[in-house]
Amino acid sequence: ETGSAWHRALELAPDDAEVLARLGMHYCEQKDFVRARPLLERAVTLPEVPAMAWANLAVVYRTEARFADALHMAERAA
Repeated sequence: ETGSAWHRALELAPDDAEVLARLGMHYCEQKDFVRARPLLERAVTLPEVPAMAWANLAVVYRTEARFADALHMAERAA
């Protein structure tokens, strides 16, 4: 399973923005935004943030009705 592979990768590289973003994206695809949010919020604090982290965090914030935050994240993804 994709999620299991990314969990293993996270164990090996807990401060890797790409790994955090990919696992966060996996949870977004599963509509598990509660689990996605902390991973994506951590990813965007690290160097070399993938654009998908910002974009998926925008999705998470939109589902939480945090529209200003969602817009800000979407702008960062562009």
